[in-house]
Formats: sequence, C-alpha cells, structure tokens
Amino acid sequence: MGHKDKKELVKSFINPDLCEISEDLVYSEPFIDYNHRNNVFPPNADFVKKELYEDQALHLEAAKLKFEFMNNAQSLIHGDLHTGSVFINKEHTYIFDPEFAFFGPMGYDIGNVIANMFFAWCNGDAAIEDEKEKEEFCSWCLNTISDIVDLFVEKYNKVYDEHVTETMAKVPGFKEWYLEGILSDTAGVAGLESIRRTVGMANVIDITTISDEEKRARAEKIVITLAKNYIMNRRSFRCGADYLNAIKEATGKF
Repeated sequence: MGHKDKKELVKSFINPDLCEISEDLVYSEPFIDYNHRNNVFPPNADFVKKELYEDQALHLEAAKLKFEFMNNAQSLIHGDLHTGSVFINKEHTYIFDPEFAFFGPMGYDIGNVIANMFFAWCNGDAAIEDEKEKEEFCSWCLNTISDIVDLFVEKYNKVYDEHVTETMAKVPGFKEWYLEGILSDTAGVAGLESIRRTVGMANVIDITTISDEEKRARAEKIVITLAKNYIMNRRSFRCGADYLNAIKEATGKF
C-alpha cells in the first residue's frame, strides 16, 4: 500500500490504552513483578524466581522486544490472537475480538498463535490418557506449529513479489532481510506469550486445568524453558523445523 495511505490507517488505529495493557502484562510484569499481579503456581515458585525474575540477560531481551512493539508500526495486527480468537469451519476462517488491534510488529500475531498451539500440546500430553489419542493430538499440534511458520514464509514470498511497489524494497536481498526481522519477532513473541500465560496475570486454561500437580509443574517448566530459548535465540528460528527441534529439546529436560 502507498505510504500516505498507510500513515492515515496508522492514525486510525492508535490504541494507547490497550497497548499499555500488553506492554505491562506481556513485556514487563512476567519478568519484573512490580505490580504484584503475577499468578505463579506454588510448586514452581523457586523455578520462576531463578529462571525469570533473576535472569538479567532475559530482561534485556524482553526490553528490546518491548520497544520493538512500542515503535514498529509495521502492520495492522490483531494484538491478541490466541487460538480462542479463531473460529474455523470447512469454508471459512473467522478472527474476532480485535479490540487490541493497532499497527505493530507483524510477528506479534504469528508468535501468539504458535505459543497457544503449544499450550494445547501441553494439555494433551498431560491430560489425554489413551496413548494413541494422545499421540495423534500432540502430533497434530506440533505439525500445526511447523506449518504456521513454513506456510507464512511461503505466502510472504508470494505476496511480496506480487504486491510490493516501493523502489528500495526491490533491492536484491531486502526481501530476505525484512523476513528475518519478522521471523525473529515471531519467535520472541512466542516466548513472551508463553511466559505471560504461565506466570502472568492471565493464566491459560490449557495449563491451569491440568489436575495432576506434578504434570502441571512439568508442563510449566517445559513452557518456560522453551520460551526462554525462543527469546534468547530468536534470530535462529527461521522455519518450522527449528521450532520442533526446540520443543524436543525442552520436553527432553523434564
């Protein structure tokens, strides 16, 4: 779209109050609980203290991602795109509850969906008793995570080639550089969403409904460990296989 048209749209979607909620609950409080609103599962309190509250290197990367969220008006995003915001049937996909929409980093929406698909995996792994059913469901979750990334890259390349009109955006190598930034943000946000929905103010039901305390504690440790990898090494997540390898590594630790 033309840059003047985009700027007009950016003005229309300025959303400071709801953006502030995300800035606090996603990018700040899960790491530095200054408002004392985090909900930490008691058996994991020491783990959370060590892995999140005391990890200064992690805080630095979260701060970098926060300022990317605050200042990069890259794309009109939903702003709260968890799997509960998506209705699907055989003909249509509907996305609703867009009250957090604004112009921000494109990877924010993509990373949110990835994180929430892994919460579904955690629930299936802990709660489904039939081994065949568990394998089928958990494999579907992992394949979906991989497809989200790989199909996004495929569609990005196609749409970019068909629709980009800006002269400097056609310079060789720019398309690839731009994609690298989106994918880094995607991994970083997948980590942020994973952490805030595990220890932050709004816990995800996929985890909180795991009735076995040991299984819930294990699931949370896997999520936090995986999330830290996403954030700290976000520039290395470039395809679906990278996510699957990271998940395999995290699940193997607990």
